Amino acid sequence: MMRIKSSIPSLRTALVLTLCTLVNVAFFTSCGPSVDHIRKLERIEGYWEMQNGEKKIVEYWKKVSTDGYSGGSFIINGNDTTVLELLKIITEKDDLYYIPTVFGQNKNKPVKFRLSSYTDTSYTFRNPTHDFPDSITYYLHEQDSLIAVISGKGRKSRFGYHRVK
Repeated sequence: MMRIKSSIPSLRTALVLTLCTLVNVAFFTSCGPSVDHIRKLERIEGYWEMQNGEKKIVEYWKKVSTDGYSGGSFIINGNDTTVLELLKIITEKDDLYYIPTVFGQNKNKPVKFRLSSYTDTSYTFRNPTHDFPDSITYYLHEQDSLIAVISGKGRKSRFGYHRVK
């Protein structure tokens, strides 16, 4: 995990978002033709927040090409900000992939999850060879609500976010 300290929370948040976006854009590669369901993901774009006690968890997404999105997540706890992961959703050979790079896991290397099912309001990505999670689902039922569910090996965690931008 990467820790950034600042006495000014809004400056710290802006620095973290800028750093994560620059790193993600620098490593983002468009890997093939776009598919119809990438356009339906437009609602995921923006900044999403979830309060967890004293901590605020932020996930953000930005469309970086016609074939994909770049994003990340971090935790704000008082004056500490910890970057959790960098995220990508890309098309590759007519398939859609969710690719997280989680700091402190998988030797800090990206892991691919292939789109296995989708509706107008949900997307499920799977990687049966990954230990945990092996399934990640995003629900976009309401305009300002994002629910992420990670599951596998008999465990399940749900993260409910609300849109802030």
